[in-house]
Amino acid sequence: MKALSFFTILFFMSVQTMAQSFNGNFEGTANGIAASAFLQVAGNTVTGNISINGRPGKVNASYQNNYCEGNLYDIQMQKNYSFNGAINRDTLLFRVTFPELNNQVVQLVMLRLKPVKIPAGAQLSNALIGLWRYTETFSSGSGDNYASFSTDYFMEFKADGTVLSWTGKSAGSAGGQNIEGSASSAEKAHWFTEGKTLYLVDPVNSKKSSLLFYAEANRIMLHNGGKEKKIMIRVQ
Repeated sequence: MKALSFFTILFFMSVQTMAQSFNGNFEGTANGIAASAFLQVAGNTVTGNISINGRPGKVNASYQNNYCEGNLYDIQMQKNYSFNGAINRDTLLFRVTFPELNNQVVQLVMLRLKPVKIPAGAQLSNALIGLWRYTETFSSGSGDNYASFSTDYFMEFKADGTVLSWTGKSAGSAGGQNIEGSASSAEKAHWFTEGKTLYLVDPVNSKKSSLLFYAEANRIMLHNGGKEKKIMIRVQ
């Protein structure tokens, strides 16, 4: 197993001087690895979401004072990896062990992010609340070489300020064969509106993005201010 770096030794020594909460949003890049995490503490358990170089995962660990130890679940690989971590003031360190890499230990270093401040005038537009679907269709070729595919994307804006998004079933045909995929797990974010601007807040890294929206009774158009527009149809 790889020896601890001098930085890691100093870090674990220093956490003994100050207890800090694992609660919060964290983000950082170290050794070319970008990571972000949204963690919550309940009792002596730390749970939450984590992203490592864009790959999503789940954290489940027990903690005592400034240390935690448990499993990191890779959603894409559907596999658990053991890790331990520590927090010192606003710096979070995770050390993840990868058995398939000869038990190599990868260090993730993240800094606590300040909570996103929602403006006083922010509202939740009633016109957006509900379940919406956007269908994307691709086609190519002709005759026996013709192929077409369509995929449904869903967004559900809730009255409590959360929004869920997921990919539904994909259906298509190519060379006389039908292809159908199953729905993926929903991703969660927060939302609010100011006038005709929709803001989405990532719960993992607290980053905020915005879109213009135009709403009718049974459809909405989301517009990025450029050429890209998406029209979604109300499902319920």
